[in-house]
Amino acid sequence: MLLVLLGLAVASPAQAQPLAFRRFGLNDGLPQSQVSALLEDHRGFIWLGTTFGGVARLSGGTFRPFGAAQGVKVRSVVGLLEAPDGSIWAAGVDSGLSRIRGSQISNFGAAEGLTTPAVFAIAYDAKGCIHAGTRTGLFRENGKGGFEKVPLPEPWSSSPLWGLERDPQGRIWMATRGGQVGRWDGTRVEDFSLPKAEQGREFVELRMDPAGTPHMLMLDALFRLEKTGWTQVPLTGTPGIPKTRNVRFGPKGEVLVCLNTMGLWIRQADGTSRILTADDGLPRESILSAFIDHRGVLWVGSDGGGLVAQALPGLRSIASGNGVDLGAIMSVVETAPNRFLLVSSNGLYAWDEGKGIHRHWTHADGLASDEGWVGIQDGQGGAWIGTSRGLNRLTREGRLLPGPKEMDLVTPSVLVIWKDRLWAACDRGLFELGLDGRFIARHRPPKEVGQDLVSGIIPREDGLMVGTRQGLWMFKDGKFERRHAEAPFSELTVNGLVQDSSGAIWLGSGEGLFQQKGKSWSRYGVGLGLPDDNIYFIHEVQPGRMAIGHGKGVTILESGASFHLSRNLGLISDETNQGGALTDSKGRLWIGMIGGVNILDAASGFSPKDLLQPLVTEVRWDGGSAPFPATLQIPPRPRSLDLEFDVASPLVSGTPKFQARLEGVDPDWRTVSGNVLQYLNLGRGRYTFRLRVTNDGIRWAEAAPVSLDIAPAWHERWPVRLLLALCALGAVGGAVAWRLRRMALEAHRLEEKVAERTQELAERNGSLERAHLQLKRSLEDRMQFVDAVAHDLRSPLTSIMLLVDRLRDEAAGRMGVQGVLQSLDQESARLESIVRSLLNQSKATSLFETINQVPCSPSTFFEGVTDVLALKAASKGLNCEMDLDPASRKAKVLADTTAMQQVLFNLVENALKFTPAPGTVGIRTRVSDSQWSLDVWDTGRGVDEEAALTIFEPYLQAKGADAMTGWGLGLSICTAIVTAHRGTLELVRENRQGACFRVTLPLAGKPSLVPEESFHGV
Repeated sequence: MLLVLLGLAVASPAQAQPLAFRRFGLNDGLPQSQVSALLEDHRGFIWLGTTFGGVARLSGGTFRPFGAAQGVKVRSVVGLLEAPDGSIWAAGVDSGLSRIRGSQISNFGAAEGLTTPAVFAIAYDAKGCIHAGTRTGLFRENGKGGFEKVPLPEPWSSSPLWGLERDPQGRIWMATRGGQVGRWDGTRVEDFSLPKAEQGREFVELRMDPAGTPHMLMLDALFRLEKTGWTQVPLTGTPGIPKTRNVRFGPKGEVLVCLNTMGLWIRQADGTSRILTADDGLPRESILSAFIDHRGVLWVGSDGGGLVAQALPGLRSIASGNGVDLGAIMSVVETAPNRFLLVSSNGLYAWDEGKGIHRHWTHADGLASDEGWVGIQDGQGGAWIGTSRGLNRLTREGRLLPGPKEMDLVTPSVLVIWKDRLWAACDRGLFELGLDGRFIARHRPPKEVGQDLVSGIIPREDGLMVGTRQGLWMFKDGKFERRHAEAPFSELTVNGLVQDSSGAIWLGSGEGLFQQKGKSWSRYGVGLGLPDDNIYFIHEVQPGRMAIGHGKGVTILESGASFHLSRNLGLISDETNQGGALTDSKGRLWIGMIGGVNILDAASGFSPKDLLQPLVTEVRWDGGSAPFPATLQIPPRPRSLDLEFDVASPLVSGTPKFQARLEGVDPDWRTVSGNVLQYLNLGRGRYTFRLRVTNDGIRWAEAAPVSLDIAPAWHERWPVRLLLALCALGAVGGAVAWRLRRMALEAHRLEEKVAERTQELAERNGSLERAHLQLKRSLEDRMQFVDAVAHDLRSPLTSIMLLVDRLRDEAAGRMGVQGVLQSLDQESARLESIVRSLLNQSKATSLFETINQVPCSPSTFFEGVTDVLALKAASKGLNCEMDLDPASRKAKVLADTTAMQQVLFNLVENALKFTPAPGTVGIRTRVSDSQWSLDVWDTGRGVDEEAALTIFEPYLQAKGADAMTGWGLGLSICTAIVTAHRGTLELVRENRQGACFRVTLPLAGKPSLVPEESFHGV
């Protein structure tokens, strides 16, 4: 960001402080420290050429290089030119010509018609055709992408042309060594050479001023062509014989002549002149090039010192140099007109107008510490100086007097004279002194503040308002009272504290700037215009205009608007200090910072202008690009579209922040990181690209919109689309007709097939009805058979049970017989239970109507089983194994004990039935987190794969010699009982011989093992 105050200021002899320049070096991206050529294009970009690093463009405070890496072959640049189409041409003293158009680079050498690589100057004629002055004459573009030699009359045909310029009529002016000048109008050369008496001088440059008047710069003189001939322009003030390098003209008629190591000679439009040298802030190296851009900014390129710019003509500096290290200027005190004290981290310096720094005090001279913090006039031509280790008084004669011993090792940050007292805000409280330096009292903030630090003082009629670690307090009559306890800064450390001329309080903190407006407070921060939240100083330049120092320079606030001064605009540093601001008796603003002091002339009349100029610099797509487009036609279906943009302003106060929007794609503004935005796979249509930029997040500068028209692909054009639509309609019609015919044939076939299937289904239905009747009769016969068997079994069972009772009476006292009878009795009872179940089997739902599930222990299922199993196994010559988990006694299941005993007996009897001697039959139980399981296993013949599929079906038995010993109901009844208990019964395959049947029941309160719907089908 740049501004123009009052034009290029010319300091009076009394003003000895140097001008403030923004310096650019290799660390800033400058390709080389030797800047040989400078140019401002019509959009405001600054271009520079170097002696061996190619070309670079400066915009937005950053450089974009155009060198070997980018394809530019010109290395040692002697001239830069902007062509009418906006492309930049660079001439190389030994490498021909290069053209830069956006990112497209073209080089011109022997292959393109330039027979010599030595090009000294370039210009374009009235038709925009580029001409090059070379070692062997004049060359011009041939319209075929190359150059051709211009047939000039002798002696110009083969003379080396060191200078070329175009006048307002488009005619080409040529110059060569010795002062020979000619004007070529396309047909003849008119001679305008220097008088013979002057032709012995060495030629340097030929230039046109804004009025179209030719100027010729010789090594030791400058000549201007007038109606009467060439007139020497006196380089007033140059010491001895000058040695010139370059001449340029400013937009207001200024003349600038680079004097090599002597500096820069400037003549203003009013005729006054001066020479700027290293003492004024220019590089100490030779000055190779200089010009003033349309904003009034002076640009100077040096031979090794890089590039410098005087962005603010009214900004000056006092910086370290010539053996003086100013350190960090913490405070500035004006002891008398044109006399100042600089309180620094390296001691105390005296600076006088016209003399500069002429005295330095340190600890060796009696200063309490070399690290100075604050200063204030004492009212007698001297000053009070606060350091990191106490207070001093400097008399008008320059003697240092010690402060009170009570303030030894105390660091004052603010000094104020109020009511005949000197008040010092320090790290150890508020100190009260007499005007003679006598210690009176130390006042410590209240304990709730947490620390003794007092960092700001505002004298008021009712007391002293002080800043602390915990906001604002009022000190009156030796007591502290809390003020503005509800303010947003009440818990913050106060860095700066000021009351302006309107009575409003301004407070700076580490979290921004606060301004009192009535009873409310307004906050300024990064989101509201300030570039940094860490406020160091607040200073009222004049009513309504405040200077705010922070970690990124100084911000001028006025009427809600802000303008930032930073290193990019010539400040010595971006880091200011707490007390480093002063408006002197001449109205100049002094700014103390790291490395020195900057002085802003006429600070009260400071009128900044925001000149951010965002531009779309180039649009690139597959196989093409266009620089600085306004309306652009783009080929169909670009895979990617890159839009590059920049800020034309070469000097800005901060980092520009871009937002962009492609209408039709982006719903709103999008923040862009960098300066290139890419869109992928955009379809046909017209798009508008908008771009805006800001420095503070509040004020936005918008670029001219760019219209992008993406052409349709061949298949997207209306005639092609219409033809394709007609073809598609024809194809659809043919397909529909073909489909209708296919559908009619298919319908006829379906009708025939339906008739056939109807007849077939009728026949199958008859067969099913006959099968149903047969199955019904078979089931009825089986049920009648079961009823008959059960009825016939009950009579002998009754007799057996009566006989057992009689035998028990007669065998009383015989223990062995008594046990047999007991077992016989149990088996009879069980047989009677089975018969009863067979009778109940004939009833469809009787099984589940009789089951009564209650919480019980699985161990109850085995009561009486051990003895029966042992007796039966022994009777068959089998072994019996029991493996009952002790946890079964504590586990709980929902079960009918009788029904589960029936399951157990059925499984055990099956195992005994199908296990030949000397085999083994066993019972095993286990308890897990959610279920109880029972395994009944044997070492019999087992169950083959085919039988396993139907073994649980009623009336179906495994095939074998022992298959006819049962009815085939045992396992089906067991399955029904277990399923009714929400459990499972399954055949488990084990490695051992025989079979293993596993019953699994869920523990009480655990989910069932079978789906709910399974119970309804049992």
